[in-house]
Amino acid sequence: MNALILVIILALVEGITEFLPVSSTGHMILVNKLIGGEYLSPTFTNSFLIIIQLGAILSVVVYFWKDLTPFVGTKEKFVLRFRLWVKIIVGVIPAMVIGLFLDDIIDKYFMDNVTTIAITLIIYGIIFIAIEVIYKIKNVKARVRKFSELKYGTAFLIGFFQCLANFHSIWLYQQCLEQLL
Repeated sequence: MNALILVIILALVEGITEFLPVSSTGHMILVNKLIGGEYLSPTFTNSFLIIIQLGAILSVVVYFWKDLTPFVGTKEKFVLRFRLWVKIIVGVIPAMVIGLFLDDIIDKYFMDNVTTIAITLIIYGIIFIAIEVIYKIKNVKARVRKFSELKYGTAFLIGFFQCLANFHSIWLYQQCLEQLL
Protein backbone atom coordinates (compact mmCIF):
# COMPACT_ATOMS: atom_id res chain seq x y z
CA MET A 1 0.00 0.00 0.00
CA ASN A 2 1.19 3.49 -0.82
CA ALA A 3 2.58 5.28 2.26
CA LEU A 4 0.55 8.42 1.49
CA ILE A 5 -2.70 6.45 1.36
CA LEU A 6 -1.81 4.73 4.65
CA VAL A 7 -1.10 8.10 6.29
CA ILE A 8 -4.43 9.47 5.00
CA ILE A 9 -6.29 6.41 6.33
CA LEU A 10 -4.59 6.70 9.73
CA ALA A 11 -5.33 10.43 9.84
CA LEU A 12 -8.99 9.71 9.11
CA VAL A 13 -9.07 7.08 11.88
CA GLU A 14 -7.54 9.61 14.28
CA GLY A 15 -9.94 12.35 13.25
CA ILE A 16 -12.99 10.11 13.59
CA THR A 17 -12.00 8.47 16.87
CA GLU A 18 -10.44 11.39 18.76
CA PHE A 19 -13.74 12.96 19.76
CA LEU A 20 -15.54 9.66 20.26
CA PRO A 21 -15.33 7.61 23.45
CA VAL A 22 -12.94 5.14 21.83
CA SER A 23 -9.18 4.87 21.68
CA SER A 24 -7.79 6.82 18.77
CA THR A 25 -4.25 5.52 19.21
CA GLY A 26 -5.38 1.95 19.80
CA HIS A 27 -7.49 2.06 16.66
CA MET A 28 -4.66 3.60 14.62
CA ILE A 29 -2.30 0.83 15.76
CA LEU A 30 -4.87 -1.84 14.84
CA VAL A 31 -5.68 -0.26 11.46
CA ASN A 32 -1.97 0.15 10.68
CA LYS A 33 -1.38 -3.56 11.35
CA LEU A 34 -4.53 -4.68 9.52
CA ILE A 35 -3.93 -2.75 6.30
CA GLY A 36 -0.28 -3.64 6.03
CA GLY A 37 1.57 -0.69 7.46
CA GLU A 38 4.39 -2.91 8.69
CA TYR A 39 6.60 -1.78 5.83
CA LEU A 40 6.77 1.68 7.39
CA SER A 41 9.70 2.00 9.76
CA PRO A 42 8.89 1.82 13.47
CA THR A 43 10.52 5.24 13.87
CA PHE A 44 8.20 6.76 11.28
CA THR A 45 5.13 5.05 12.76
CA ASN A 46 5.92 6.15 16.31
CA SER A 47 6.69 9.70 15.18
CA PHE A 48 3.48 9.79 13.16
CA LEU A 49 1.40 8.60 16.14
CA ILE A 50 2.98 11.25 18.39
CA ILE A 51 2.59 14.07 15.87
CA ILE A 52 -1.01 13.22 15.02
CA GLN A 53 -1.85 13.00 18.75
CA LEU A 54 -0.24 16.40 19.24
CA GLY A 55 -2.49 17.73 16.49
CA ALA A 56 -5.52 16.19 18.18
CA ILE A 57 -4.57 17.71 21.54
CA LEU A 58 -4.04 21.07 19.87
CA SER A 59 -7.50 20.84 18.27
CA VAL A 60 -9.02 20.19 21.71
CA VAL A 61 -7.18 23.21 23.15
CA VAL A 62 -8.38 25.37 20.25
CA TYR A 63 -11.93 24.08 20.64
CA PHE A 64 -11.97 24.78 24.40
CA TRP A 65 -9.76 27.91 24.24
CA LYS A 66 -12.61 30.14 25.39
CA ASP A 67 -12.83 28.04 28.59
CA LEU A 68 -9.05 27.64 28.99
CA THR A 69 -7.59 31.04 28.14
CA PRO A 70 -5.98 32.84 31.09
CA PHE A 71 -6.65 36.17 29.36
CA VAL A 72 -9.91 37.11 31.04
CA GLY A 73 -11.29 40.44 32.16
CA THR A 74 -11.47 40.18 35.93
CA LYS A 75 -9.21 38.99 38.70
CA GLU A 76 -11.89 36.56 39.90
CA LYS A 77 -12.13 34.93 36.46
CA PHE A 78 -8.34 34.76 36.25
CA VAL A 79 -8.18 32.98 39.62
CA LEU A 80 -10.78 30.45 38.44
CA ARG A 81 -8.84 29.82 35.22
CA PHE A 82 -5.57 29.53 37.14
CA ARG A 83 -7.15 26.91 39.42
CA LEU A 84 -8.44 25.05 36.36
CA TRP A 85 -4.91 24.93 34.91
CA VAL A 86 -3.52 23.72 38.25
CA LYS A 87 -6.15 20.95 38.27
CA ILE A 88 -5.17 20.00 34.72
CA ILE A 89 -1.52 19.81 35.79
CA VAL A 90 -2.46 17.76 38.88
CA GLY A 91 -4.39 15.40 36.59
CA VAL A 92 -1.39 14.97 34.30
CA ILE A 93 1.15 14.24 37.07
CA PRO A 94 0.26 10.52 37.49
CA ALA A 95 0.62 9.89 33.75
CA MET A 96 3.95 11.70 33.67
CA VAL A 97 5.33 9.72 36.61
CA ILE A 98 4.03 6.31 35.54
CA GLY A 99 4.96 6.97 31.90
CA LEU A 100 8.47 7.95 32.94
CA PHE A 101 9.04 4.80 34.94
CA LEU A 102 7.11 2.28 32.84
CA ASP A 103 7.65 3.61 29.31
CA ASP A 104 9.84 0.70 28.19
CA ILE A 105 7.44 -1.90 29.61
CA ILE A 106 4.44 -0.19 28.01
CA ASP A 107 6.18 -0.01 24.64
CA LYS A 108 7.43 -3.59 24.78
CA TYR A 109 4.33 -5.42 25.99
CA PHE A 110 1.39 -3.23 25.09
CA MET A 111 1.90 -0.69 22.29
CA ASP A 112 2.76 -3.08 19.47
CA ASN A 113 0.84 -6.08 20.70
CA VAL A 114 -2.25 -6.12 18.50
CA THR A 115 -3.84 -8.96 20.46
CA THR A 116 -3.45 -7.10 23.77
CA ILE A 117 -4.82 -3.90 22.27
CA ALA A 118 -7.83 -5.65 20.71
CA ILE A 119 -8.64 -7.65 23.84
CA THR A 120 -8.35 -4.65 26.15
CA LEU A 121 -10.46 -2.49 23.84
CA ILE A 122 -13.17 -5.15 23.89
CA ILE A 123 -12.96 -5.81 27.64
CA TYR A 124 -12.95 -2.13 28.62
CA GLY A 125 -15.69 -1.43 26.08
CA ILE A 126 -17.89 -4.08 27.72
CA ILE A 127 -17.05 -2.77 31.20
CA PHE A 128 -17.85 0.83 30.28
CA ILE A 129 -21.09 -0.11 28.53
CA ALA A 130 -22.09 -2.07 31.65
CA ILE A 131 -21.24 0.91 33.86
CA GLU A 132 -23.26 3.21 31.60
CA VAL A 133 -26.27 0.88 31.75
CA ILE A 134 -26.04 0.50 35.54
CA TYR A 135 -25.73 4.27 36.00
CA LYS A 136 -28.76 4.86 33.78
CA ILE A 137 -30.80 2.20 35.58
CA LYS A 138 -29.87 3.65 38.99
CA ASN A 139 -30.29 7.20 37.64
CA VAL A 140 -26.89 8.28 38.98
CA LYS A 141 -26.23 11.99 38.48
CA ALA A 142 -22.89 13.75 38.18
CA ARG A 143 -21.64 15.24 41.43
CA VAL A 144 -19.61 17.91 39.69
CA ARG A 145 -21.32 20.16 37.17
CA LYS A 146 -18.55 22.75 36.66
CA PHE A 147 -14.77 22.58 36.63
CA SER A 148 -14.71 25.02 39.53
CA GLU A 149 -16.42 22.31 41.63
CA LEU A 150 -13.76 19.73 40.75
CA LYS A 151 -11.52 18.94 43.73
CA TYR A 152 -7.76 18.57 43.34
CA GLY A 153 -7.90 15.01 44.68
CA THR A 154 -10.51 14.10 42.09
CA ALA A 155 -8.34 15.63 39.36
CA PHE A 156 -5.46 13.46 40.59
CA LEU A 157 -7.65 10.33 40.58
CA ILE A 158 -8.84 11.07 37.05
CA GLY A 159 -5.20 11.37 36.01
CA PHE A 160 -4.33 8.14 37.79
CA PHE A 161 -7.09 6.19 36.06
CA GLN A 162 -6.09 7.81 32.78
CA CYS A 163 -2.74 6.08 33.24
CA LEU A 164 -4.45 2.80 32.41
CA ALA A 165 -4.70 4.18 28.90
CA ASN A 166 -0.91 4.29 28.71
CA PHE A 167 -0.78 0.51 28.75
CA HIS A 168 -2.73 0.00 25.56
CA SER A 169 -3.96 3.38 24.39
CA ILE A 170 -7.60 2.84 25.20
CA TRP A 171 -10.16 5.51 25.88
CA LEU A 172 -10.63 6.30 29.54
CA TYR A 173 -10.66 10.02 30.02
CA GLN A 174 -14.34 10.61 29.38
CA GLN A 175 -15.32 7.48 31.26
CA CYS A 176 -13.07 8.33 34.22
CA LEU A 177 -14.60 11.78 34.40
CA GLU A 178 -18.10 10.36 34.24
CA GLN A 179 -17.46 7.69 36.87
CA LEU A 180 -15.51 9.89 39.30
CA LEU A 181 -17.81 12.87 39.02
